Amino acid sequence: DIKVQKPVQNYKDLRGRIKIYEEDRAGKSYLEHNFDLAKQIEAACDDPPKELCLLRGFFFWLSVSIL
Repeated sequence: DIKVQKPVQNYKDLRGRIKIYEEDRAGKSYLEHNFDLAKQIEAACDDPPKELCLLRGFFFWLSVSIL
């Protein structure tokens, strides 16, 4: 889920309506957007509980930062 590259979505404003369409290229994953997190996860690859804690903290931060 953190390494998944979803297709890029664009929006067009068509006379009061918005049309969403996907492009042929893939977007960046969460790890490609957050280099510091990727480094910390790579450093904790031999310690699964620490890696899980990093991922939980990251997804908590995402859910709180959206509000």
